[in-house]
Amino acid sequence: MDDGERDLVWVDLQTAATTLDVELSARLQEHAGMSSAEFQLLWYLANAVDRRLTMSEAAARLTMSPSGMTRLADRLVRRGWVTRETDAANRRVALLALTAAGTAATRAGFHVARDTRRELLDAHLSDDEIRALGQIVGKLLGRIDLADISS
Repeated sequence: MDDGERDLVWVDLQTAATTLDVELSARLQEHAGMSSAEFQLLWYLANAVDRRLTMSEAAARLTMSPSGMTRLADRLVRRGWVTRETDAANRRVALLALTAAGTAATRAGFHVARDTRRELLDAHLSDDEIRALGQIVGKLLGRIDLADISS
């Protein structure tokens, strides 16, 4: 495979990811009143131990800057979906904790995300293709150290 083919795959991968995120965000906004970034944070909190993450853990999972995470967290706090807490073991660490209202919002977002996945992924790819895609994306994500790239 030459560089031209690799460049096309690279651009197509970026375009697919952006297109899927834009469509998911529009549907989440329309049907659940949230963006895809807001849903992702709620999802990570819903699946975290004690439904809590440090601000830095949340920023890393969403590949956001600390200031971007602060703005996102502020929006969710205003909605009553998360609270900010101080880590008892280290008072310098801020934690985000999912509230009961946040759990309900996560469920609403999940239904929209699942329906969107079914329409935009499942309807176009076979089970084997989805499995292969999962393996490829997992391998790619496991090998990319974003901290190394940003420095």
